[in-house]
Amino acid sequence: MLSQLFTPRKHVKGKAVSRIAACLLFLAILFFPSTALSGETSPSPKPEKPEPPVSEPASKTDKPIAPAKLELSLDQAVRIAVRHNQKILIGKLGVDIAQEAIELPKAEFDEYFSTIATLGQDRAPNAYAIAAKEAQKKYGNNASLVMGIDPSFLEFLGPGGVVSQSESFNLTLSLTQKFTTGTSYTLAAGSMRRQTESRMDPFNPGYYPYTSITLTQPLLKGFGTDYNRTYIELAKYGHKIAKEQLRWTGIQTIAETEKAYWNLILTRETLAVQMRSLDRAKELLRRTRERIRVGEAAKIDELQPEATVADIEAKIVRAKNLIKTARDWLLLVMQPSVSNRDWDLDIIPTTKPYDNTPVASIEECLETALGNRPDLTMAELSLKSKLLDEAKKRKDRLPQLDISGSMQWNGIDSNFGNARDRLGTGRFYDWEFSLTFIWPFRLRAEKAAYRRARLETSKAREEKTGLKHLLIFEVRNAHRNVKTAREQIRARGKSVKAAEEALAAEQVRQREGLSTNFEVLAAQEFLALAELGLIQARIDLQIALAELKHAEGINLEAYGIELQKSDKLKK
Repeated sequence: MLSQLFTPRKHVKGKAVSRIAACLLFLAILFFPSTALSGETSPSPKPEKPEPPVSEPASKTDKPIAPAKLELSLDQAVRIAVRHNQKILIGKLGVDIAQEAIELPKAEFDEYFSTIATLGQDRAPNAYAIAAKEAQKKYGNNASLVMGIDPSFLEFLGPGGVVSQSESFNLTLSLTQKFTTGTSYTLAAGSMRRQTESRMDPFNPGYYPYTSITLTQPLLKGFGTDYNRTYIELAKYGHKIAKEQLRWTGIQTIAETEKAYWNLILTRETLAVQMRSLDRAKELLRRTRERIRVGEAAKIDELQPEATVADIEAKIVRAKNLIKTARDWLLLVMQPSVSNRDWDLDIIPTTKPYDNTPVASIEECLETALGNRPDLTMAELSLKSKLLDEAKKRKDRLPQLDISGSMQWNGIDSNFGNARDRLGTGRFYDWEFSLTFIWPFRLRAEKAAYRRARLETSKAREEKTGLKHLLIFEVRNAHRNVKTAREQIRARGKSVKAAEEALAAEQVRQREGLSTNFEVLAAQEFLALAELGLIQARIDLQIALAELKHAEGINLEAYGIELQKSDKLKK
């Protein structure tokens, strides 16, 4: 892509110019052979070489494009990481998922409407008509005297007397809902239309409208608001845990970003120390060679400075590679795009190590951590949810005892309007009261679920205790590391000062002929080690401060960052 931007354009008349130049060169060789071949005249323009395609590698003469530089402060790095880190984006989606999960158990208490339409036909024998027919066959006109059946009844029943055939259509509308107390109700209203061939039915066709209400209340298993709202409360605990998990992910991301940032500074400062050591070694080599030239030193005296220069150059190569590794680590934490240009950024940290951050006492740090650490809060919420689930599983072992009552009002007539009016009077009704008792003898599933819930509760309680102990250790260790790093800085500062004075003294003694290259190189190496130790101590302090904030759980507040929900829209 970049090669396309810097490729020279081709001219339309390039071929014609090349032909003219070739002709001029031929005439020059023909008439002035010696002059043309000796190069005394100005050379003719050479034809341009064909341009390589974009996919081919660039020629050796092409200069590599320097990576773009990016000055980056620690605050900027942290905010970029929090905004683009994939773990945080996943955590935000987790909070949204947990929020939606609360609505799932609530749906159990939603009212729902249902409609049932039934069309049917039935053919049923008429027992009285069959008995009358058999009596007529057997006794004739004496059937009424012998069986007490009037044969004329068959004529009254008509052609469908022996077999009664009817058609019906039933439409029922109902509304059902369950409350968190366990009570459920059903309101129903409907009507049936029935038409039959039998003459015994006075309403043909007949309309039978009705309305009814049914109430059911569990008395043992399934009773109470606490029992029925268990899954809603568990979902709420899950939502709270997801929010704390998001906070914990943000705290960990900030701590990881801070470590990566300070590690990048450490590698760059290490390279700077190695470069200064290389300059000192090269200067010593230059002075040694000058002394050899004037006869004040032997040829062998330059071997040790040369070896030291080569060794430092090897260390510089390794230090540059460590800088790239540290840069990639920081970019990985900040989650850049996958473009190679982004990965090749030359990040220049602008935040300098500082040693003026006040640190509270270890007791105050522990109190802050116990109140702010999201992982400890998650453990407490998890324990509460386990206790709630255990209580529900305990009640699941109870037998089922439900009380139910229903009341239905009816209407009847061959005209639907009249049937509806009769329904409205409330004179025709039927009611029912029932008590249902179910007691499984073994309850193996319920008992096993309860034992498992108790074990889960014990496990959550032990995990919370262990996490609290780990939290105390992390706070104490981080607080102690801050104190140790500050003491190391003071000691390393004195070491650097002493090493600088020792090197200056050795250089003076060498100029006076009282010291050798070995002593000077040893003093230079001691100074480099002292400088590296001071840099390491300063970075250790910054990392210790970051670990202390992480242990206290105050990283987000320290940077004034508040994690928001994801930008996903609800559908």
